[in-house]
Amino acid sequence: MQYLLLQIVLRIAAYMICLTFVSAPVFSQNGNLKFERISLLQGLSQNTVTSIIQDREGYLWFATLDGLNKYDGYKFTVYKHLPSDSNSLSSNIIWSLYQDKSGYIWVGTVASGLNRFDPQTETFFHFYHDPADPNSLSDNRVRAICEDGDGFLWIGTRDTGLNKYDAASGKFIHYKHDPQNTNSLGHNHIRTILPDDDGILWIGTSAGGLNRFDPKTDTWVRFMIEPNNPHSLNHNHVESLCR
Repeated sequence: MQYLLLQIVLRIAAYMICLTFVSAPVFSQNGNLKFERISLLQGLSQNTVTSIIQDREGYLWFATLDGLNKYDGYKFTVYKHLPSDSNSLSSNIIWSLYQDKSGYIWVGTVASGLNRFDPQTETFFHFYHDPADPNSLSDNRVRAICEDGDGFLWIGTRDTGLNKYDAASGKFIHYKHDPQNTNSLGHNHIRTILPDDDGILWIGTSAGGLNRFDPKTDTWVRFMIEPNNPHSLNHNHVESLCR
């Protein structure tokens, strides 16, 4: 019996020692987080960063209020608007970034439309709102960009709702808020768009809550604050979404 108890005690002691060695680095790491600052001193074109993505090659892209920045971990390549170059960025004031399945970098600006950047040729192609063309981009102020499973690009604008871009036709289809129709976008100021695996688009708006849009059935569901419902959305301004 004494031998059995001794074996049990030794096993418990060995387990506790192993647990101590495994756990110690985990706890120590929490108190030793180190942040590296990336700013003008390292080559960033401007310190206000509005969007960040990482492309398939591993490069980081920073949208700023003064140009587009590509970072390889050591140095920056900065892309800016050049009035003399029609293939340059349309504006230095950027809101949103996205890389599609083809590898293009899409750049949404504050007031100068949508840009498609080709990393191979390092040229920008521009999309603008044209009042004479109903199939053009609905607004030059682009807040959000994403791509669905079918390859369609979805663009959220500042004041004129949602745009669906079909690369095959080169046309934009518009979806806007209709005060007389509950089966419509909740608000025309879109802040963020997130597609799910079922092809549903989840859209955060500035004052129209969270919207669920099914492009296949063209149906909308709005999730908004309900004062008498403690389980409803707590605010109609939705800034960001995460799965």
